Amino acid sequence: MATHQDRIIDYLQTHPDGATDGELTEALDIKWHQTVNQECRLLESLGVLSRDEDPDLWENRQSACERYSTDNPSCRSKAACHSS
Repeated sequence: MATHQDRIIDYLQTHPDGATDGELTEALDIKWHQTVNQECRLLESLGVLSRDEDPDLWENRQSACERYSTDNPSCRSKAACHSS
């Protein structure tokens, strides 16, 4: 079964304009908005996605790192993810 992180990454790969936490919550049928917020903040800290601050909301976008995988422990840090 795919994790919330996997589902968020997959969704953002098919929505290059990004999505808010609320849009992700609804589109992925995740029960709690806070769950999406926490997962997106974690993915941002790993360099997997960027969060654009708007006065009223946060917009999530996939980062430039294409090699990231939640199944690959060597890719779970920003440095490892962006190394060549």
